Formats: sequence, C-alpha cells, structure tokens
Amino acid sequence: MRESRGYTYFPLPLETLDVSLCLAGCPAVASIESLCLYSPAGSEIDEYECFNSYPSKPFFNKYCLPSDYHQRKAVLDWLYSADQVMTRVVGDLARVGSI
Repeated sequence: MRESRGYTYFPLPLETLDVSLCLAGCPAVASIESLCLYSPAGSEIDEYECFNSYPSKPFFNKYCLPSDYHQRKAVLDWLYSADQVMTRVVGDLARVGSI
C-alpha cells in the first residue's frame, strides 16, 4: 500500500528530520493534531504521536515541502546533504539490482 501513501512528510522540520510520515498527499492547510500514527490494527498508537500539519506542496512527486521558507530550507538542506544523496543513490541502485 506504499503507492497510496507516496509522499514523505516531515511533521517537525525545524526540530528533527528523523521523523517522517508517508501520506497520500501533501497537507495544503495547517491544522492541529491532524496527522496521527496508528497501529496495524487501526487504533491510534499514542496520544503523543499526533502532529500538527502545516501548508506544504509536492516536490518531485515524492516529498511534501513546507510552504514556510525556513521550514522548506531545513528540509531541502537535509535532502541535498551528501549523506542523504548517497543514501538515495545506493538505495536506487539496490532497487534496480546494480549492486
């Protein structure tokens, strides 16, 4: 079902980019505690695992980039860091069977 949730969204871009969610689309408006983590059975994991959403836009049909400049810059700086670029290259090569 990954295809139906193909956008990576970072709910805390100014705090950490280690937390990401897979969404069907990018939130266009801000809302309070609208994005929650759920168990495979469909029940909410923990009340503290809900995040506020912020306005965002699709980027390369894969990421949700924040509309806010500072948040967007934090995400882009991380995505284009040497470590992240190498991780994506190696992952792509592994998926096509080149390594």
